[in-house]
Amino acid sequence: MKRRNTLRDEVILTISNDGKGALFGNMQSGSDIDKKNVEFSPITVLGDLLTTTNYVEKSIYRQDNYTLNQNYSEHPFLQGKKIHGVLEKSYFVALVTLQDVFDKVKPLTMNEFEIIRQFHSLNLTHRILFREENPMYGMTDLVEKHTWIKNSTTERYQYKTLDYRESFDEDNMLEQLFSAPYKFEYRCYRLEDIIFSVLHYLAFFKYKFAKCNHCERYYATQTYKTKYCNRKSPHEEYNHLECEQAVKDIKQLVARRKKSIEEHLKVNYKDLADDFHIKYHELRDPVKTEPTVENLNKIIQFTDKTNIKKYWYKKENRNPRTNTGAEYKKRQR
Repeated sequence: MKRRNTLRDEVILTISNDGKGALFGNMQSGSDIDKKNVEFSPITVLGDLLTTTNYVEKSIYRQDNYTLNQNYSEHPFLQGKKIHGVLEKSYFVALVTLQDVFDKVKPLTMNEFEIIRQFHSLNLTHRILFREENPMYGMTDLVEKHTWIKNSTTERYQYKTLDYRESFDEDNMLEQLFSAPYKFEYRCYRLEDIIFSVLHYLAFFKYKFAKCNHCERYYATQTYKTKYCNRKSPHEEYNHLECEQAVKDIKQLVARRKKSIEEHLKVNYKDLADDFHIKYHELRDPVKTEPTVENLNKIIQFTDKTNIKKYWYKKENRNPRTNTGAEYKKRQR
């Protein structure tokens, strides 16, 4: 079956060595982003594609288990798109491939990427560009005099291909390869080309995939020592912080509360101090390995002042030496 070209025109995707990705060109006729640039993070953008769908297992064909959710058009690759029919089906097949890659422990090899390229009939092409100082920067008068000079006078840097005719020394080419700032440039003609261009870049640099311990979404990493992605936290009170910092702040908040509560219990409710300690650690232990929003909220709510006053700081539970004489006699009856 011949696949439809899902983009109106050629789209250029770039990823630079500072970790920034961008799309240039017409994504779709009538789209909100025609002729505009769309920025994205190559580290998280593929994992975020899975959040554009709902997955319910109902068929042996995994692509048939996906349905688009109402927020799909917020993704950088899908902004302004109306996905339906052939595009929808091929998109779901691409998600199946991504999920298999995410589940791999080792980085995707370039040989494996070539298999993906053929399976999805990808049309993408790419080249590596290297940044150099632009000698014509700021020299407007000179460029106006010599019209054969094509350099922009407003751009401090220019990008050039790796070409021995363009000042690159062939003998030192491999050593020079990534010693200077660079960017990968992909030319894409279908949505799948855009998706797998990013995967090609990540495979080239031997990235693996992991699931963030906090937001539970996939991200690319070069070491499994990292446990968090650089997305903003999904916790509504800490969504101004990245996942790792949000978890740190919540843990510190809870630790301060615990210390204050235990000191108060030991003085006024000694019989309950051990019970509180046990219950606290029942909620604290899961947070050590899985600091998800759900697990963090449980311990936040447990140590909340309102909850503690309601269930732990009760008059009838106070130690005898801190009760009034009347209260103590009442409890002894």
